[in-house]
Amino acid sequence: NHGLWILAYGVTVKAYAWTFLWFCAVAELAIFSPSWVYHCSHTGLDDTRNACHLSTQGKFIALGMLLSLFWTSQVLKNVFRTTIAGVVGTWWFDPEDARSASANGDGGYFGCCGCSRAIYDSLFRASSYSFGSICLGSLLVGILMVLQFLVRCGRQQRDQLRQQRGVEATDFLFCLLQYLVDTLEYLLEYINTWAFVYVG
Repeated sequence: NHGLWILAYGVTVKAYAWTFLWFCAVAELAIFSPSWVYHCSHTGLDDTRNACHLSTQGKFIALGMLLSLFWTSQVLKNVFRTTIAGVVGTWWFDPEDARSASANGDGGYFGCCGCSRAIYDSLFRASSYSFGSICLGSLLVGILMVLQFLVRCGRQQRDQLRQQRGVEATDFLFCLLQYLVDTLEYLLEYINTWAFVYVG
C-alpha cells in the first residue's frame, strides 16, 4: 500500500493550501478591514497620531481565527491517521483485500499508483461516516491549543512586566495554568490517538 505516500503528500499540500488561505483571511482583516478588529482613538491635537488597540469584537475574531487554524489542521491530520488505521485494520483482517493492484500483478483500477481498494474505502469512511468523531476530537484539541496559546501570550506579557516589578502571585497562577493546559492537551492527544485508531 505505498499509495499511502501519495495520500500523505496530498494531505500535506492541502494543509499548506489551508494555511495560505488562513493567512490571506488574516491579512484581509488586518489590512483591508481594520475597523472590524481595531479601535483607534486620536491622541494628538493635530489628529495625526492614533492610538489603536484590539477591540472586543477583534478579540473574538482573533480567537475564532486561531480556533479555525488549529481545528482544521487537526482535522486534516486525524483524517489521514484514521485512514492509515483503516488500511492496517483491513490488512489485519483481510490481507488480500488490502493489497494494491500492482502488488497483485495486475494494473487494475488505479493500480499504477500502488493504491488498493482498502485505501479508498478507509479514506471514504474517514471522510464520511467517521468524520463527526474526527471533527469532535479535533475540536477538543483545537480548543486546548487556543487556550495554551492564550496562556503563553499572557505569561510572556507578564514576564515583560515582571522585569519592572518583583515576583507576584500572578506568576504562580500563570505557571499553574500553563501546566494544566499542557497536561490536558497531552492527555487528550493521547486518548485521541487510540480513539482514532479504533474509529479507523
